Amino acid sequence: MKRVEKVFAETSTVKTIFLSKDEEISAATPGQFLMVWIPGVDEIPMSISSKTPPGITFRKVGEATDALFKLKEGDLLGVRGPLGKGFRLEGKRILVVGGGVGVAPLFPLVEDASREGVEVHVIIGARTGGALVFAERMARLSSGLVVLTEDGSVGFRGMAGDFAEKLIREKSYDQIYACGPEGMLLKVFQVAEEVGVGVQIALERYMKCGIGICGSCGLGQYLVCKDGPIFDGNMLRRVLDEFGVFRRDSYGCKEKVER
Repeated sequence: MKRVEKVFAETSTVKTIFLSKDEEISAATPGQFLMVWIPGVDEIPMSISSKTPPGITFRKVGEATDALFKLKEGDLLGVRGPLGKGFRLEGKRILVVGGGVGVAPLFPLVEDASREGVEVHVIIGARTGGALVFAERMARLSSGLVVLTEDGSVGFRGMAGDFAEKLIREKSYDQIYACGPEGMLLKVFQVAEEVGVGVQIALERYMKCGIGICGSCGLGQYLVCKDGPIFDGNMLRRVLDEFGVFRRDSYGCKEKVER
């Protein structure tokens, strides 16, 4: 069990919970995740948004995250992990694209890249300014930050995926990294393929076990919890009949992904 050391409200619907010290989480690869057990409620996968101290960032969307939202300093959580395969830091000039709360798990990658002297350009997007997360933290560490909101309330008016397409076509990057709504991820992948630049994308699927046993997070020939959650171009080409098209709910039924 881990103790909640601090709770920080990122927005009215997004919080970051910092946990007690954990050497394994501090040594995690950016992009890995934890299985977080809320006693009496459920166990759910959560991306690592901070390694030292260990942190998870989440949006209130259901029963489990609603219970997380109510936690206070001193409360206890069960934690398994780090799990899955994370990002590989490649090249000396990279582009990082995040949408919504998907920006948070990209932050440890930007931290590592900055520490290694990599030139990091970051694009973050949200529906409105009140939904933006990690903008100030990204600005401190990146070589350049572009903020977009769909309603134009903060930064440029537009979509993160559209601006990413513009930069990928105009500039030269060694690698593209992305996390967020799957429609945005599909666009980033397609443009990267056209230009011929490597891409690594964080995918989300329904998970029960987190260790490749239950099969609930199946994506074509892959299990997202074990083979991912980070997928490179070679892996994504094998699942184009599903990636950006549909996912499965808790009953295994198909549902359209968010565009």
